[in-house]
Amino acid sequence: MTFASVLNLTLKLSLSTLLLSSVAQANGTIPSYKANITRDGVTKVRVIQSFWSGEYPGPVVDINAKAAKGTTTIPVYKSIRDLSGKTSCAVKNGVYHEWSRTKNSVLNYYAISALEEYIAEKDLTISTADEPTYKAQLKAGTKLTEIVYFGEGYSGGVIDDGKTRKQVILDNESYGALEKTPGLKQLSADEPLKGDMHYEQWIRVKCEDGRKLFASVDELLKTKGVQEGTILEYGRAGRADETYE
Repeated sequence: MTFASVLNLTLKLSLSTLLLSSVAQANGTIPSYKANITRDGVTKVRVIQSFWSGEYPGPVVDINAKAAKGTTTIPVYKSIRDLSGKTSCAVKNGVYHEWSRTKNSVLNYYAISALEEYIAEKDLTISTADEPTYKAQLKAGTKLTEIVYFGEGYSGGVIDDGKTRKQVILDNESYGALEKTPGLKQLSADEPLKGDMHYEQWIRVKCEDGRKLFASVDELLKTKGVQEGTILEYGRAGRADETYE
């Protein structure tokens, strides 16, 4: 293995560890919550998460990044829950991605995904990837909810007993065991396991005039002056004209 390969692997592992620790329990908060999301007149309970899922989360959004300075006008919304208040605003040119190293107008990254949740019909124990016990106790009536994919084979879920909420980490093995756990019943009719693969990506931006609004990644990539950028290496995103290293 070359030095470059070792360095890249080390970076990947360290970033994965950072992802799990920061996403799972950033300052004691949980990076996801349930919300009513309305699309095409239909309202469903979805999960809003404050990060993009995936080992190499994409796409990279290049907003006239080669120009470096200047601004570009993009479509934005006041709310991602019902797509109300559609308007436009000017944002800084640059690379828009969680791994971007350029200046931009990003306040935060969000994703909206299908709800996957379970309820314990009796007191039971589930396997987790959390040290040191690698398990969690669920009392009857407790929900395991807001299960979302992080990356590198790890997902996060929330144990909600109606009074408190606690984040748990699941690896592929412990996640796969959920539907086979006696006494653990699937609740959501719109969950990924039942064919609902709903997933949207959003960027909250601070417009040049000071307004704080939401931009749809799908719509951005259809906007004049915007194109898909490039993942240059693990942990680093670049412009559309840059190449993978």
